[in-house]
Amino acid sequence: IPDAKLSFAEVQKHLDAKDSNLRETAWWIAGRHPEWGKDLAASFSEAMKTKAAVPERIVKFAGDPDVQAMLARHADRIAAVQVMRLARLNAPPASWMEEVAEVVMIPDIRSDTEYLASALAALRTFPATMKHPDGLDDALLSMAADTKRTAGQRLLALLVVRPSALGDAQLDFANEQLDASKPATLRSDAAEVLSNAKLTPAQALLVSEQLAKVSLLDLDKLLQVFAKNPDGAVGLALLKALDTPALRAAVRSEQLKPIFAAYPKPVQTEAAKFFDKLDTELQARRSNLDKLLDGAQPGDIKRGQVIFNSAKTNCATCHKIGYVGGAIGPDLTRIGSIRTEKDLLESIVLPSASFVRSYEPVHVIRLDGRSHSGILKKDSPDEVVLAVSATEEVRIPRGDIDTFKPGTVSLMPAGLEQQIAKQELADLLAFLKGLK
Repeated sequence: IPDAKLSFAEVQKHLDAKDSNLRETAWWIAGRHPEWGKDLAASFSEAMKTKAAVPERIVKFAGDPDVQAMLARHADRIAAVQVMRLARLNAPPASWMEEVAEVVMIPDIRSDTEYLASALAALRTFPATMKHPDGLDDALLSMAADTKRTAGQRLLALLVVRPSALGDAQLDFANEQLDASKPATLRSDAAEVLSNAKLTPAQALLVSEQLAKVSLLDLDKLLQVFAKNPDGAVGLALLKALDTPALRAAVRSEQLKPIFAAYPKPVQTEAAKFFDKLDTELQARRSNLDKLLDGAQPGDIKRGQVIFNSAKTNCATCHKIGYVGGAIGPDLTRIGSIRTEKDLLESIVLPSASFVRSYEPVHVIRLDGRSHSGILKKDSPDEVVLAVSATEEVRIPRGDIDTFKPGTVSLMPAGLEQQIAKQELADLLAFLKGLK
């Protein structure tokens, strides 16, 4: 309404209204009045003192300078840092970095484990170009080496420290967390640590020795280690590590060709033979899909549900059934009513054969050479946001992008039939067929 002269006070009294429509409308209006920044900051500050503020609400206003300044000096540091973490700003104010750095650098403060966890998580969301205060990286390296801390905290410290080289002890620690028996979050963070680091050829060889033990969910991320290390011995070691039935079923030639393109000619020659082997086996798997369950007993729905939720398959990490599960993959709540048994089997064994609309993978290469594959969550003029795993998103400024193209390999790993028994596959298929 032109010249309505609506005041903040008139809207503020409805921000906590019991009527949800009235409350949502009040917040909607508040979000369209940037001149209310100081009033909103004061209102949020009071609400945070009484624990009445919802961080997700404040996050929507985190780009406002007055709200940013309030958060940087608020007495409830844990709540303030939580908002900083959730905001995921492309350009957080320097005052936020100073606050987070204090938590890591000052022993008396970092003894509060909840506060420290929030600070490390916030630091992880800050852009890589943001300057670290003097002493922060030394404190992070010290934290990563502290065996009294949890593996999760140590990995987070390695994820956000600026020196990208890893010492041998740090490499050994990250490699240990890759084992498929470890919790999914630890495995994923360890794989990210290694994919971001500048490893020596000797260190890349050590990573290649771990590939037989890793979860297939982390394999694509780990392949980036070898994309950045085109040493002849490393390339041959990678080919040897991948040449097992389980890993051959999990990779595609089009996924590996860009990696091996930078290797010496002798390695490329051996890689070409390996690609032919992969393509031949892939065609055979497609042709024999109908025979895959020959000899298995009829599937059992209850056993299939256990397999779906098990650490062996990790299905529930990415797929939701009802209100439970991840959201990086399609919702499977009613999948049995819209997909045939053959469709379901193909999606399990050959997930890259076809993609569900809105879940097509994309591949982004940055100007600095880093690459990311994931599901497009946001495509705006200033940034692209990719979901690269069930728990992780990557925000990429438009100006940092060199290449942006559709991906050809699903985030869901192939080769599951190599990881579970034939009867377990039949049980899993029966469970999915029963979701109607």
